[in-house]
Amino acid sequence: MLYGDELDPQVSYWPSIADLFMTLFIVALALTGSVLFVFLPNPDDKSVVAHLIAENSKLAKQLDELMGQNTQLSNQNLDLKQQLNDKPPIITVSGANRRHFFGSGSADLSSDFQTDLQHTAFSELAQEIIKRNRNGAMNVDTLEVVGHTDGIPVSKTGNLDLRLTRLLQAGTMTLTGLVPGSNNDLGLLRALAIKLAWEAFVNRHAQKLILSQIKVRTYSAGQTIPATEGNFDAADPQSRRIELRLTKLAN
Repeated sequence: MLYGDELDPQVSYWPSIADLFMTLFIVALALTGSVLFVFLPNPDDKSVVAHLIAENSKLAKQLDELMGQNTQLSNQNLDLKQQLNDKPPIITVSGANRRHFFGSGSADLSSDFQTDLQHTAFSELAQEIIKRNRNGAMNVDTLEVVGHTDGIPVSKTGNLDLRLTRLLQAGTMTLTGLVPGSNNDLGLLRALAIKLAWEAFVNRHAQKLILSQIKVRTYSAGQTIPATEGNFDAADPQSRRIELRLTKLAN
């Protein structure tokens, strides 16, 4: 049953609906305020946040440092790989194609031999050393000179044990009067002859300051490494040779 006011077309329900929405809006504000009040940081939370920010900044700085160290190590690793693959040449001086020739049982250098050394092997060595001299730091610091012989026995009474020691102590190196008593002695004398010729070459060179930093070491292989494999006994001019090797021995 409808009452009269319910049938009255002038009656409006919008104020009640507006009141309802206003009430809901106020409730929503209250709830939002409560949530904000609960979750907003208190003074203790702010100090924790500040500490975390500082720690994060510290970790970021450490990360930058580690990344820098990693880059440096990567560059060093690349440089070491390049050094491993960048090997100085080994120059063999023999009588195969030129006048690089030791007489049988002799360590004497002929004038032709010395001329060829200066224009070929020594010149190549000097260019290699100068090329590797970077900012005053030598990539190579040692020239190894290895003397070889053929298989012909040395039938002499040697005096290297006695006289060579005296010459070294006196600081005056000359091969005059030195007699090899074996192929090992002969190989050493040949290496010493090349060393003396190299030092004379360096003293006349325009880049003497650079070349003189290279230390020279002399060795003998005797007849142990013939030019032709297994040919230990033959009289072979190609076996009477010198090997010149640039290397780095100092750390």
